[in-house]
Amino acid sequence: MKSLDSRGLRSLPTLLVLLPFLLLVIPACDGGGGGGRLSGEPFVVPNYPPPEAVAGEWTCDDWREIANPEGTEEFPPVVAVVEAPDFQIRLHATGRYLVSHMIAREKNGEPFSDEKAALRDIEDGYILYIAAVRDGLGVSEDEARAAVESQTPEPCGVTWEGVSESERVRSAQILRTTIRIVQKMIRERQPGEDIYHLVASRIGEERPNVEITEVAFGAAGKLVCTREDVEVGCPSDLPTPGPTDVP
Repeated sequence: MKSLDSRGLRSLPTLLVLLPFLLLVIPACDGGGGGGRLSGEPFVVPNYPPPEAVAGEWTCDDWREIANPEGTEEFPPVVAVVEAPDFQIRLHATGRYLVSHMIAREKNGEPFSDEKAALRDIEDGYILYIAAVRDGLGVSEDEARAAVESQTPEPCGVTWEGVSESERVRSAQILRTTIRIVQKMIRERQPGEDIYHLVASRIGEERPNVEITEVAFGAAGKLVCTREDVEVGCPSDLPTPGPTDVP
């Protein structure tokens, strides 16, 4: 799989907007606790629109469609497993998150609304999180829980159906950790360095240390797993699709 180039990374703010509610990871092991305080500085730099600016372009109907998307039954409950064995990090990307991400990309005018490109985009977001943990920038679970408890209401009062408190906490943990590494790159970049190129380079550096298993429906609804387009055995902990999940 190819790393994102700087042009592709201009869609990263949309990913950061969706992470607090739509990441919906199912961690087998919680790697990278970390700690320390988050900087209070806003996530705003020249040519790098803040997440709230992107989100502000969506209507209430858009938010409802993104939060509770239709068409999730076309995909398995988990569409990708991203692992960093040395840090015992194991993240599951859900089919629901994939559909929500595709819808958000389309509404935001990004060229990532098709399934394959959206999945690669999500995987790159996970890899960036793992890179942050490796750099010692992980946000603790307690800090993430406090952020969720103090969170302002969702846009338009949208209810994110089926999202548990533990999923919200984990999502906040990953979101804040990911923002930390981008903020660090922003602070440390040299004059003339493009932030998107820096992020893409960091993802490219981390990719060889990460194992990605993609999951799709095969014949008769059977799960088929691949790594770099080569079929492999599926992880034993994948959720079993129900009758309504089979296309």
